Amino acid sequence: MRGLILLLPRILSRSPSSLFPPFAYRTMNSVAKQKTALRSQMRSLLRRHYDSLLQHEDAMIQKNVLESEWYNRSNHICGYISCNSIWDVGTSKIIQDIFSTVRTDHQKFLYVPWIQDKQSHMKFFQIDSSEHLATNSFGILEPIPMKSDGSPRQDVMAIK
Repeated sequence: MRGLILLLPRILSRSPSSLFPPFAYRTMNSVAKQKTALRSQMRSLLRRHYDSLLQHEDAMIQKNVLESEWYNRSNHICGYISCNSIWDVGTSKIIQDIFSTVRTDHQKFLYVPWIQDKQSHMKFFQIDSSEHLATNSFGILEPIPMKSDGSPRQDVMAIK
């Protein structure tokens, strides 16, 4: 163990080219450059295909939710309005489905988060139209706490 401790400072003080034979150093340098180039190519490829990948994944996730037994049995749903700029999973089809149940035998009620204060405390208010949403300071849609008639929106915590 002592030998290792004594050798370590000498190894660390040498340049990389003195630790490896010239061929090995050139090979390692070449591999590093190849890895950098590959990472750059992958980032570029992902950027080009990311939108179509996200749309495909969003569609699959929403399809799974819409076809699930728990969703179809539920009347009260807490969700969020997806925001593309922060790469949320899309919720538009689910929200559309919930809004389409208004005035049916199996009406669903949607509750979306409203940020209450700077500590990010939230309340979930019921909405039945996208007209009941406003953009907050972060560019995220959230419910307007008061209805157009001045009465407060139903909070999910008040459901009995």
